[in-house]
Amino acid sequence: MSKTFLSLQGLILAYPSLLGLTVIFGSVAPFLSGSFQATSVAEFIIGVTLLTFLISAWRVYILVLLNGPKNEKPISRAWLILCFCAITFSVLSYFPFIHMENKTSSNFIYMNSQLFVLGLYFAPTAIHVGFEWFWQNKLKAKSFS
Repeated sequence: MSKTFLSLQGLILAYPSLLGLTVIFGSVAPFLSGSFQATSVAEFIIGVTLLTFLISAWRVYILVLLNGPKNEKPISRAWLILCFCAITFSVLSYFPFIHMENKTSSNFIYMNSQLFVLGLYFAPTAIHVGFEWFWQNKLKAKSFS
């Protein structure tokens, strides 16, 4: 039942992931085409960070989905830390700007922070994957004892 629900969540998140890739491409393209202005460099750094977070989230998701508690392939702590950072960035980028008065497209900080807020769509699945990972490790520990 849990694997079925996790699979359904993956199907639902595939479309926002593809949209995220287009946003990431749009944010790194100016820098890669030779624009070294401050905004292009900042968007490039944010785009690469988002790409790293997206890759790590899908890697952990697939490993948890495909590996049962009896499988010996562990998930690297680096991937788990990147996923935790992604969710943390998403949550933290949402809250400081709730009461911000200057929510305009000319406010560079506000516009770039909104890219991280899109990660909130992945938060329920990340929590589910976290519970699955914890449960699989708990079952694996019991099977060895």
